[in-house]
Amino acid sequence: VHPEEWAASAQRLGILSRGETVFTRARIVSRDGTPHWIRLHAKPSYDSSGNHDGVVASFQVIDAVVVNEDFLRQARIHKIRSDARFRRLMENSNIGMCLINPDGTLEIVNQALCTFFGYDAATLRTKTWQELTHPDYLHADAAKVEQIAAGDIDSYRTTKQYIHADG
Repeated sequence: VHPEEWAASAQRLGILSRGETVFTRARIVSRDGTPHWIRLHAKPSYDSSGNHDGVVASFQVIDAVVVNEDFLRQARIHKIRSDARFRRLMENSNIGMCLINPDGTLEIVNQALCTFFGYDAATLRTKTWQELTHPDYLHADAAKVEQIAAGDIDSYRTTKQYIHADG
């Protein structure tokens, strides 16, 4: 038994002595001193007279499972932190920013973009970038968007006019 598991191991033995089953994850140490994670399933054993005469246990080494779970847990934490940074960046930026759906609608907009276009966020999210782009610039912009969608380019910059809420 891994030294950090001694107290938990004693609790498990108590559970087994009360006639209950144990199904848990635990740590053990192999003969060469290498620690391992196991999935443990143990239950009391009874003789033909019904007297408790021991424990039947099985375990499966799950080191790889634990490593993968730790990796996923860290990835979730990283994503939560990254999402929070993204939200702060969007919300606190003086530069108008948005995320656009493939259909052209604005999914996420910040206050600076709302101010720029003269719409509240809910209304702006009902608009498409095509509706907000001045007609003189629409064709060139649409061609670049098609190139991005096709994977031909990763990004582009352009100078263009937009249409404000007041026309």
